[in-house]
Amino acid sequence: MFRNEMKKLLTHPVLWCLFIVCMLYNLFLLWVHVEPMREELLVVHKLAAETVTESRSGGKLIERSGGKSDGKSTERSGGKSNEKSDAEKRIEEIYTAGSLEASELYDRVNMIEIKDLKEELQEYHPKGTYKRYIDTGYERLQRRVEEIRKNGEEMQAFYPGIYYELHNVLYHRIIKPVLLEMMLIMSIGILFLMDYERMQKTGELVYSSKAGRRIQKIKIKAGLSTGFLFCIVLLFSVLAIYFSKISYQGLWDVSVSSAMLAEYRGILFYPFITYVPMNIWQYLLATITIALLLVLVIGLLTAGIYLFLQNSYFSFLLEILLLFFFRFLAEYSTVTFWDVICKMNPTMLWFYCGRWFMEENLELCFPGNEALSLAIQFLAAGIVLCLVYRKFLKSDIIEKNL
Repeated sequence: MFRNEMKKLLTHPVLWCLFIVCMLYNLFLLWVHVEPMREELLVVHKLAAETVTESRSGGKLIERSGGKSDGKSTERSGGKSNEKSDAEKRIEEIYTAGSLEASELYDRVNMIEIKDLKEELQEYHPKGTYKRYIDTGYERLQRRVEEIRKNGEEMQAFYPGIYYELHNVLYHRIIKPVLLEMMLIMSIGILFLMDYERMQKTGELVYSSKAGRRIQKIKIKAGLSTGFLFCIVLLFSVLAIYFSKISYQGLWDVSVSSAMLAEYRGILFYPFITYVPMNIWQYLLATITIALLLVLVIGLLTAGIYLFLQNSYFSFLLEILLLFFFRFLAEYSTVTFWDVICKMNPTMLWFYCGRWFMEENLELCFPGNEALSLAIQFLAAGIVLCLVYRKFLKSDIIEKNL
């Protein structure tokens, strides 16, 4: 039965058409955000690789002799010295300027001052225990800054974030839209299977007994499995194309907290202060893990809503409204611990994609907030699904929407 339900979804064009549309849109995003700077980044990658003089785990940025380029380069092929083009000189100047900016950045980083500045800019003034909670969080982050300075994470070579913003490009402009598409694919796949009998006018026959209604449990498992498969293929296809265009060779062990990765966030410019040491590949792997788990949460939520309404169209609409409600709820500030709770929902977890595992906002200023948020969401979605499923099993012959 499980295989039949999976086959039913795999052989129907609904997910395939959605997958193709999403893939075409992602190719468009890659073309817009990556293609214009691809050739330039090839030169920058060579410069970044040349500045790494220590082991991968502790590679440092070093100043090029004299801080200036002599306008010449030696190519191994043929062993000849060729004059650099004007474009290469300009790129090297950009990289050198980015390196100099990065070399001084951590001297100015103070997380307590950043906290105070954010409170003033956002007109967010906590008091009492809640204020101590935020102060403690940013004191912990300041200790992390000192750790970064000591262990050499602050000056590892990478593409200058102040000019190219590759972290923002990869996680905010590429992975974040893909994650939204994955959530959409998961929802539609589950709704299609669970509403299949109603659409085929066979619901009265299939759901006329308690044993027949148990088929929905199989449909949920098949929908989750099939949707998860589509999501994995979509995500890794996009990542494969991205990394084929932008080389990270020799840079995977660079710390995410390196000053070279620092980007503007609003009007503030400072490095990504992760709660624990994380390099590029570790951060990417952790992000993929959180993204896939979030998709599963959306799948459970979708199944619970459908069993409550027993109509795929109304269920899809209610789910969209619920996710928007989560966004607006998080925006309503009470300057209490209620703000922390309101931000631990699927919409806000998706919204902060690319800022996971690091300092981002005043409310969620503690390590592991993503894992706690996911745990709460899994628990809530699981409880809702179990309750409505039990009610569905105990109900009489389904009369509405059949």
